[in-house]
Amino acid sequence: MDSIDWEKYGWVKSSDYRQKLLLELDDFPQTPTDLRDKTEFHRSHISSVLQDLADEDLVECLNPDAKKGRVYGLTDEGEQIVEALRQSS
Repeated sequence: MDSIDWEKYGWVKSSDYRQKLLLELDDFPQTPTDLRDKTEFHRSHISSVLQDLADEDLVECLNPDAKKGRVYGLTDEGEQIVEALRQSS
């Protein structure tokens, strides 16, 4: 875990929304609707958080040309953050 970006880790840890979405995406790539059903967060908030996570290169849209049914998954850096989150709990 020497290569982990601790600033990003702290940024993720400071938000229950960011933590929960990253942990949910660790299981399998999902759509915002899937994430809404699992977390009961509002879909608009999920979309906003996913965009923030994508801006930090922690998640990526796997089918960016889709207008509906976009699927999000973790990047390699996102996987490192999730591994650190799991070890800290």
